Amino acid sequence: HWHEGSGFLPHHVALTISFDMSLRSIDPSVTLPYWDFTIEGNVLSNNGQGPSSITTLSPVFTHDWFGAVDAFSHVKNSRWAHVSAVMATDSDASQNSYGIIRAPWNNAKDTELLRHMSDVCGLEPVNKAIPTCATHYGLLEGAGETLGGWLLAIAGNGHGPLHVNTGGVF
Repeated sequence: HWHEGSGFLPHHVALTISFDMSLRSIDPSVTLPYWDFTIEGNVLSNNGQGPSSITTLSPVFTHDWFGAVDAFSHVKNSRWAHVSAVMATDSDASQNSYGIIRAPWNNAKDTELLRHMSDVCGLEPVNKAIPTCATHYGLLEGAGETLGGWLLAIAGNGHGPLHVNTGGVF
């Protein structure tokens, strides 16, 4: 399983390596950039800001990277602006009830690429703060004495809030 279990670490490492190798097969001088989101997490925590403020703080959400989103969750700038979502042609593809290839629980009808940022049903998930250096240190100190306990902890507090606050599978 991708989260909440012993598959978290190997799945994420394998996906990252595969993505990096794919980039290098096209251009050997390119590598997958690393985003240390704890930098933004520390700033937000120190300033008492909620997780939604990451969009104004991080270079990841600028025109040069993945772009910002408008009030309708459309990517409004960057190379991803106004890209059409892919329609399913195979019944086995992961699709929603409108035939758009998205996570099955994402039932958005909009045919444009979406990234819904920093809210769940209109409320900011303040209980899902962007992880900080202290969060990660705490995972090393307090995740229990078993590998299983540690794997559950890193998938949760050390990583999971990023999915909630940056638009899901990013």
